[in-house]
Amino acid sequence: MTTLKEYLDKAKTIDYIPPDNVSINDMDKKEIFFGAISETMNSTYQIKAALIVCDMFPPLKIFFKSQLKDYIKIMDSRNCCQNSLNA
Repeated sequence: MTTLKEYLDKAKTIDYIPPDNVSINDMDKKEIFFGAISETMNSTYQIKAALIVCDMFPPLKIFFKSQLKDYIKIMDSRNCCQNSLNA
């Protein structure tokens, strides 16, 4: 089973690509989470705080892993599509 740390390490390597022509006020919750994950991946303090909170409240760890897994999958797909458009 993939660990939270492994998901975090992978998510750090992926660029966030927001949806086209959608303001933050019109984004759904999942897209807001993706933006927040992207910002968290660039902050040592936020990553450390997330790990501490996940250790304090294990159900949150399950939720966070699920969000990271979705983020990785969807951003990989968006990056792939964008790369093929730029080729």
